[in-house]
Amino acid sequence: MQFTYETIKRDFSDFSSGRVLYNAPGSTGFPIRLTSEIFQISRSYLQKPSQLNVYDPCCGGAHLLTGIGFLHGGSIQTLYGSDSNETIIETGQSNLRLLTYEGLAQRKRKLEKDYLLFNKSAHAEALKSVDRLKSYLDKTGEVKGEIFQFNIASKDVPKLEEIHIVMTDLPYGELVSWDTNVLSPVKQMLQNVYSVLAHDGVVAVVSDKFTLIEHPLFRRLKVLKHGKRKVTLLQAIDHEGVQN
Repeated sequence: MQFTYETIKRDFSDFSSGRVLYNAPGSTGFPIRLTSEIFQISRSYLQKPSQLNVYDPCCGGAHLLTGIGFLHGGSIQTLYGSDSNETIIETGQSNLRLLTYEGLAQRKRKLEKDYLLFNKSAHAEALKSVDRLKSYLDKTGEVKGEIFQFNIASKDVPKLEEIHIVMTDLPYGELVSWDTNVLSPVKQMLQNVYSVLAHDGVVAVVSDKFTLIEHPLFRRLKVLKHGKRKVTLLQAIDHEGVQN
């Protein structure tokens, strides 16, 4: 995959899960450089580049959303995340709170306490990362975020509207799995998010290379391959006269 926006390999270790961002056991991390690239590609298809509502329907610990918030908070109106796992969304809520000065300050106080107790270099490095992450908030301001429990592969529609970008890393592999009895969970997910999209909304789905990401309500914009991952970008064809 050739990067169009994140052309320089920057050090994104400040975003490492477990350093400053909270780690959710049983969830998978996601490369921040790739996160930023996918977001910017998705945004390029929209009529407006700012005041965007972004939704991750399989958010886990909201690592992906939190990365978007820090790197592109100036473009964001609200970040939304959902997951069927009630326990894991607590971590997601904690991570999105890092996109506020109070949430980040609370995390810094905890790391300072840990450093005084254990005097570990990892805590010292994490404290430096907190200050660097704060510099992102200084540039873009705080970012609003909301996490809720929801199974996107069910036959219900999330109570959202005017979502400009849906961006998600599908649950696959050994760590996570679909929580659903639906025959085709991918198509059900696309059907559900279609109902909450803005008129030019873009859906970016990260999957393994063998999963087919398609739905008759969407046209394919682009398919990218990065290592073992495939990124499929879709855009709704027509929002009129569609029922779930």
